[in-house]
Amino acid sequence: MSVVFIAILATLVGFLLIVVNRRPPAYLPATRTGESISDEDRALLATLTLEELGALCRTLVLEKMGLTIEHFEAIGPDEIEIRGRDHKPVAGGIYMVHAFLRSPGDYLSPTEVVSSYSVAREEGAIKGIVVTSGEFSAAASQSLEGEKMELIDGTALLRLCGRPASRAV
Repeated sequence: MSVVFIAILATLVGFLLIVVNRRPPAYLPATRTGESISDEDRALLATLTLEELGALCRTLVLEKMGLTIEHFEAIGPDEIEIRGRDHKPVAGGIYMVHAFLRSPGDYLSPTEVVSSYSVAREEGAIKGIVVTSGEFSAAASQSLEGEKMELIDGTALLRLCGRPASRAV
């Protein structure tokens, strides 16, 4: 009888700990910084092609970061991998950029972010960058806190790089 009582008590304590330490579900959006997206930008991101996402990423790597591109490849129907290099002595090195084509409101999962981080580490990159035309889930945003990874969502990508040349108004 006492074994049953201990098992029930342990189960209740376990449930209590789960409730107290509850984390947000993996696919809740990351906390916003107050940045909103216009209807026009939302429509653009919703219809963005992989080629246009690639063009924005080239702009990011070449013009905004000042790197040279050593490798640029579509590694799936909705994913691009870029290896860029900063040639500065001592401070330079390899940067890995993984870009994922998603619609606004479509969240990149922690698995995809951690996988991108693993590739960046395997390549010996000094920094990894994950870009999505969608958004990052809260868990994805938290999955690599403190690591040398930057997460750039669709809104930030448009703010940094502007509209794709094919969509210039």
